[in-house]
Amino acid sequence: MLVEQQKKNIQELKHNLYDTKAGMKFLQMKYQEDFNRLGMHLHGLAHAASGYQKVLEENRKLYNLVQDLKGNIRVYCRVRPLLPGQTNRSNTFDQIDDGKITIVTPSKYGKEGRKSFSFNKVFGPLSMSVYLLMVTMSVYLLIC
Repeated sequence: MLVEQQKKNIQELKHNLYDTKAGMKFLQMKYQEDFNRLGMHLHGLAHAASGYQKVLEENRKLYNLVQDLKGNIRVYCRVRPLLPGQTNRSNTFDQIDDGKITIVTPSKYGKEGRKSFSFNKVFGPLSMSVYLLMVTMSVYLLIC
């Protein structure tokens, strides 16, 4: 009788184990589906966010164009090329970005001083005069 009761308990435990395993497999499958669905939603959100950034950039450019057409003053900077025989010891530029230039000015005590300036556009010493004229005239023609 005790042995039969133990066999019955073992069968019941095996049945419970089987049910638990089946439940775990179901939960794992459900978790995987939810995880995949979340990944797809996240991908959609990332795509929407990149589109939003593009729209913001376009709006900024259009706003700047409207401001230009209204008559804002635009300031350009051109770094003059060195003349033949001229050295660049006294003042020189360190870096030129689209609208920013950094000037290096050596001091008496051997330390370098750096100053940054911002413009609408900065042209380096290798920029051709024809290119400068084309860029500045395109803004003028937009206004007229």
